[in-house]
Amino acid sequence: MNLLNPNHPNENDYCPAEPAVKLKKNFIIISGCSGSGKSTLMQELSGKGFKVIHEAGRQIVKEQNSIGGDALPWKDWMKFIELTVSRTMYMYNSMINVEEIVFFDRSIVDQISWGTDSKPVPPYLINAALNYRFNENVLISPPWEEIYSTDNERRHSYKDALASYESQIKAYEKFNYKFNIIPKLTVTERADFVTEFVKGVK
Repeated sequence: MNLLNPNHPNENDYCPAEPAVKLKKNFIIISGCSGSGKSTLMQELSGKGFKVIHEAGRQIVKEQNSIGGDALPWKDWMKFIELTVSRTMYMYNSMINVEEIVFFDRSIVDQISWGTDSKPVPPYLINAALNYRFNENVLISPPWEEIYSTDNERRHSYKDALASYESQIKAYEKFNYKFNIIPKLTVTERADFVTEFVKGVK
């Protein structure tokens, strides 16, 4: 058994290209503006017993900082995006046999929208977003300036966060996802809202 990924009995089961297009309606994306409380919400949902996949981008930044790598948003945008997309594909595949609700903090759609407004998106990244489909109803955490803060993984300004948010919304529209805004409430109330929302997921 693969102890790191118990859903994969062995590595021979890891076949990302089979089938060509994957659709998991029980995979729910929580997206939205940077610094709007998504990570805290994910922790709250995890505490309620839900399976959660934390944001790949923050993981990559921490890893790159730890090894002195340059796959960082402020150093090499495309390398950073490729790593985050690859990480999300792997986590998606690692949960492919799970039938209960799984929350993903962002998805490939977010990742290919980052910093690509003025640059063409490579076809292989577009294919990743097309081939790895989540539930069409995306939960959106809206901009929330009052709680916005920077840290070692989030160095951009609130103004930059708003610009990225607008790009994300446009990208989700292009990939035919629907928006559901999470209200600005306490984290407990937000988690309750999400819990009620997923009861109607099909």
